[in-house]
Amino acid sequence: MAGRSVSNQEIVDALRRSGMSQAEVRAQLQARGYDPSLADPYFSGASGAPSATADFVQALQSIGVIPAAMATSTTDTAKAKVGSTRPMPAPSRVFGKDVFQRASTAFDPLAAGPVDPAYRLGVGDQLQLVLTGDVELAYALDIRRDGTLILPQVGQVAIAGLTLDGARSFLRQRMAQSYSGLATGNTRLDLSISRVRTNAVFVIGEVEEPGAYQVNALATAFHALARAGGPTDRGSFRRVEVRRGGKVVSTLDLYRYLVDGDATQDVRLEQGDVIFVPLNQRAVTVAGAIRRPRQFELRADEGFTALLRYAGGTTAAAASDRVQVDRILPPEQRAPGVERVKVDVRLDGNMQRAQAFPLADGDSVTVFAVESVRRNLVTLLGAVQRPGVYEYRAGLTLDSLLRLAQGPQPYALRDRYLVQRLDTVTGRFRSLVAGGDSAPRFRLAEFDSVEVLDGRRNYPRRIVAVTGAVNKPSDTLTYLENESLRALLDRAGGFAEGALVVQVAQRRVAVEYSDTTSTLTTFDARQDFAPGGSASRFVMGPEDRVDVRLAPGFRPQRFANVSGAFRQPGTYAVLENVDRVSDLVRRAGGLLPTANVASLRLVRDSLPVAVDFTRVLAGNNRDDFPLRNGDELVVDVDPRTVRVVGAVARPSLIRWEPGRSASDYIELAGGAAERGQAHKAVVTSPAGFSRRVKRVLWTVKVSPPVPSGSTITVPAKPEKADTGGSVLATVLQVASTLASLAIALRAIQ
Repeated sequence: MAGRSVSNQEIVDALRRSGMSQAEVRAQLQARGYDPSLADPYFSGASGAPSATADFVQALQSIGVIPAAMATSTTDTAKAKVGSTRPMPAPSRVFGKDVFQRASTAFDPLAAGPVDPAYRLGVGDQLQLVLTGDVELAYALDIRRDGTLILPQVGQVAIAGLTLDGARSFLRQRMAQSYSGLATGNTRLDLSISRVRTNAVFVIGEVEEPGAYQVNALATAFHALARAGGPTDRGSFRRVEVRRGGKVVSTLDLYRYLVDGDATQDVRLEQGDVIFVPLNQRAVTVAGAIRRPRQFELRADEGFTALLRYAGGTTAAAASDRVQVDRILPPEQRAPGVERVKVDVRLDGNMQRAQAFPLADGDSVTVFAVESVRRNLVTLLGAVQRPGVYEYRAGLTLDSLLRLAQGPQPYALRDRYLVQRLDTVTGRFRSLVAGGDSAPRFRLAEFDSVEVLDGRRNYPRRIVAVTGAVNKPSDTLTYLENESLRALLDRAGGFAEGALVVQVAQRRVAVEYSDTTSTLTTFDARQDFAPGGSASRFVMGPEDRVDVRLAPGFRPQRFANVSGAFRQPGTYAVLENVDRVSDLVRRAGGLLPTANVASLRLVRDSLPVAVDFTRVLAGNNRDDFPLRNGDELVVDVDPRTVRVVGAVARPSLIRWEPGRSASDYIELAGGAAERGQAHKAVVTSPAGFSRRVKRVLWTVKVSPPVPSGSTITVPAKPEKADTGGSVLATVLQVASTLASLAIALRAIQ
């Protein structure tokens, strides 16, 4: 079965974790019959190394570099499964199954470190024999197929089947005949294993992937089971047999490892060992208020107590009055329509009582949880410092409960408290109100729900409006209880200049129908708002509206601004519709010598108003505009230039000279462009007047005056659409119409 490929980076990381040098890896591969240079490219990094093949991965696994859980599977014909790459299934309900489903190295044999003295030597092991002292020798000795090894100066020695410790004593005895120092103690012998052999074992029965596996000689039965994916859902976790030479040498109970962490039953495998997983005999499921709800396998001598122990015991929420068993009846007890039953096992507070109830294969045990209903409680809601659920005790009063909650919040209503109480007869809640002087002593009952009303919610913010001649008018001033009219006007910033009459509109509230919705009250702003006046005694209501009106003769002052090349620029008070432009120019001391008289303009509401100041000086009232509040007079310094823009060859500023016409300036700018229309040029004076060049008798051009600071704009001819086809069609249509008329007239004659 093909599995996932192992990436180059995973191989590089595995080599690094193994702690083996490149020379050690080469020696290990060569000893197992592989090309010793297979792993060399991976010591330089993952980028330049070739993609790993299944054979190469198997070789690395055989020397302990790659754990079985990560290795790629080989084909079934090889029967040497390096590792399973089964897709991860859904979590199993069978206890212990997930241990074998996860990719883990928990059962892998040690890939490095010393071999324990009880290790039994076999064909394929490589020994390292070292003599020190009078004789300094070192030998690498392979155990041959016949179970012997060749010792220099000693000869052939049978060693297979001995433990490492026994082989060390045996070789010391044999070699003492050739090396006398071993007998006298002047020479010391040390024997270690430099390479362990690989054994072929068989995992059969109810396992996920039965078959033959090549495993390290240090591997145990747990490791082989993990390689085969562990028992199936039908397999037994309690009676795993290890067979050697046709005999059962060990029976493993995996629960001892899974539940207690006891691995003493695990045995080291030998060549040809068979691990057999039989079917389970009694599987019982436990669910509910249990720490480890799963399906467990019980031996014949185990009952409810063992089931609870394997399930980790009950949770704190488990009920102790009964458990329930869902059972499939044995065939001899079944009747039509009666094949499954539920059996309640009474506990009376003691879980051990269920031990006497015999459990059968296929039983499903449910451990119930205690009820979710909480007793001895009251609930406190609303505007308190610590709302929540509190313990109820007999005699608990409302005042005591509020003290437990650190008291009401500042905006809480304290004249009444809402209580919802459970009627134990009907199961419904009824409403009670605790109020008045007796409210603190109000006795609460179990399950009561008390709400402290929030004044902000029960009495939301209301507003009053103050408009007109006040310094801070507002339509959304917060309404304050018992506030007087005078205090409200103070909050609105007091009266503005010219305030005379105060009118208050209040909502009319009446029992009988009326079209009148407001009542009006009028106050004198000068008399009624004096200390002790009626405005101090008039109490405002929510949604009231106050309008402060100006005296009929009041007019605020009006101002105009002067800027630019004036002798005294600034802001001046003016009489609206009386003072004129010439009056404001005189107040500003007249124009500076550098001022461009032709640029004088009036700005009103951010828009320029062209003013012919020459006519103003001549006394022409038509150009001497009356001033308004906010007007501004502006005059620029004489630039002594004329700006030519638009469809000309070179838009530019040209020095102004008296007597030059618009055409002169256009020529100085390079003349009109290809589509320019110089005869339609527009001259805009600095004061804002715009006049076009006029043509008289088709040839004579009349140019308007061009004062300093003017702008000459030459327009371009508009783009013409291609109308040749439509004109031809129109001509043909007219000709056709005339021909038809001629024929008709001739016929009439």
